[in-house]
Amino acid sequence: MERTTDKHSPRIDDAMEHEVQSLVDGRGGESRAQESRVAEDEGDVSPGTRWDDHDDQGIGVSRLTADDRAELARFVASAHWPATREDLIEAADDDHATDRVLELLGQLPHGPGTYENLQAVWKALGGEVEDGHTH
Repeated sequence: MERTTDKHSPRIDDAMEHEVQSLVDGRGGESRAQESRVAEDEGDVSPGTRWDDHDDQGIGVSRLTADDRAELARFVASAHWPATREDLIEAADDDHATDRVLELLGQLPHGPGTYENLQAVWKALGGEVEDGHTH
């Protein structure tokens, strides 16, 4: 093979060629073997359980809580603040919110009250917040 670049030494070029050879030749066995070795190192993950369900990411709340709050924020973004419970449900419904978001908004107390922002909505739902943040 003729060299067309001088970015790498011939030894590194040969090593890089070897790494992609199974992809070029259509042999996936070598890469599947590497994937299984990586999977063995990651430990057990049972079906239906996310690997990041707990606060091992250092964000102060569980990943599921952070996901719920982010999803809620996504679907009430079009609401005009301050917003009532009904305004938020309508905005979420107009944005084709997930059943989970509509379920959360349905848990807000009925009444004439308004919410200044997403944090007020989250607080009214009893949502978990990061350490160091006030309720």
